[in-house]
Amino acid sequence: MHISIRKLLQYAGHAFACLLLVVLAGCQNTGLGLSVESAVAPRSVESSNVSLPQDFPDIIPIYRPTILKDLQRSPLNNPTNVAARWSSKDSANLVVRFYRDRLAQNNWRMLLNPTESDRGTFLGQNRDLLVTVSIQPEADRTDILMQYVKSPQLLSSNASGNPTDPNSNSPSSSTTNPGIFSNPGLQIRSRSELPSQPFSGKFSDFDSVPAPLHAFIQDLTELGILQPKQGSQFEPNISVTRRQYVAWLVATNNRIYSNNPSRQIRLPQAAPDRPIFADVPVKDPDFSAIQALVNAGLISASPDPAKNLFKPDDPLTRETLVLWKVPLDLRRPLPTATVEAVKQAWGFQDSDRISPDALRAVLADFASGDLSNIRRSFGYTIVFQPQKPVTRAEAAAALWYFGTLTDGLSAQRVLQQERAAAKTPESQSSDRTVNSPSPQPSVTNSPSPSPGI
Repeated sequence: MHISIRKLLQYAGHAFACLLLVVLAGCQNTGLGLSVESAVAPRSVESSNVSLPQDFPDIIPIYRPTILKDLQRSPLNNPTNVAARWSSKDSANLVVRFYRDRLAQNNWRMLLNPTESDRGTFLGQNRDLLVTVSIQPEADRTDILMQYVKSPQLLSSNASGNPTDPNSNSPSSSTTNPGIFSNPGLQIRSRSELPSQPFSGKFSDFDSVPAPLHAFIQDLTELGILQPKQGSQFEPNISVTRRQYVAWLVATNNRIYSNNPSRQIRLPQAAPDRPIFADVPVKDPDFSAIQALVNAGLISASPDPAKNLFKPDDPLTRETLVLWKVPLDLRRPLPTATVEAVKQAWGFQDSDRISPDALRAVLADFASGDLSNIRRSFGYTIVFQPQKPVTRAEAAAALWYFGTLTDGLSAQRVLQQERAAAKTPESQSSDRTVNSPSPQPSVTNSPSPSPGI
């Protein structure tokens, strides 16, 4: 039976198409599969109203399938500053894996990678391009926030100086320019920046909160500090990130001392400060809180710009929790400390593993007795484990009380004062003039909630 050449070509084409589908199916969710899919996918992004600029750099990878939700471009042409938001129905771990694979190619120099498999921020540079990609998992989708800057300054900063040279103090030795993301004109905001009502219900997973921490979580929730992480779940036993703890720390301090401006942490004003950290640009949802602690001297920046990263999505460690919180308790300089002094005071068998800066805060925290952050968050222990990640519940417990044994204020006490003021509003003004802004708790009080704290 005679078969024409045209028929043979048609059969071959169909066979190749089937083979390609089999290969893609077998490589699905793998690095090879993602690479093949990206190679055969069209360059356009699925969107009905928003489209990428014509000069969007081809070297920046775009996850597919996605919908381009929003895009803003700075009116300035030098540097070019663009912020975009995509949404995908795929799981966040696939998106993180895609960007981890693709940004490892094409000569990208990675300055920051997510520490978790389903969320976090990438920060990479390729010649005159500096790109941040933040992956944010939601209940029914994955949000991808991208901001890129194209500037000749990045080429000159790369060419001059050695960023690994500790003796180089010139700003030009930095691989990145921390100020190039500073552009108040861009209004891309993440969901966490949008105003929200305080969570007034009860967390659906409240029973999974360790029993000693129940009252702390409940009081802070009633103050409007704590919000569900997903749905109505607080997820108390997963690690808290550095950015989340800073946001809680600033919000709780200012909420507890709402009637005492001298003890509040001042946030950056309408004209935003120049970003201190390259991985916390102005449009980062927690920029204000992080920058506020830097301005207050509670978080220090590295003198080497090339190493000046905050790593906002890294887990918070125990020693960092204490290092950032205790200065707000004392309101005075931390004491000098040695490993032996900490070991003698606390009895920690691993005192030599605590960093020198944190040693001072750990020793100062001991003076607060049962009201110390360490005892309130971690209970009795003779091993501090300074690098152990802190859970969300433990972080919240540390924020329940601000102060020392003789001068402090708890979340419970604030709630009691506000309830009393609500019942007798006519006495509110006189209370403010008569009462001390920092009630004096009894030295014998335990960290469990009691009316005296």
